Amino acid sequence: MPKGTPLTVEDLEHRRHEIFSASVHLFLEKGFQETSMREIAAAAGMGKSTLYDYFKTKDEILLSVIEEDIDGLNREIRVISAPACAGR
Repeated sequence: MPKGTPLTVEDLEHRRHEIFSASVHLFLEKGFQETSMREIAAAAGMGKSTLYDYFKTKDEILLSVIEEDIDGLNREIRVISAPACAGR
C-alpha cells in the first residue's frame, strides 16, 4: 500500500493478523526471547518501522496472541455450553 494512503479498518485488521501469524510462527520456532522485532517485520513482509505502527513492543504482540487464544476458547465454551443452558 503506498505511503499516505489511508487504510480501512479491514486492512488494518488484516495486517495485524499477518503480523500476529508471523509472530506465532517465530515464537514457536525460536522462542519469544530469541525473536526480534526486525525478524517479525521481515516475516510479515514489512519494515521494522512499519511494524511499530501496529505493535509498539514484542510484549504487545505476545499479549495479542494470548488474547486471541482466550477469545477463541470463550467462543468454544459458549457453543459447548449453549445447549446445556437452554435446557434449564
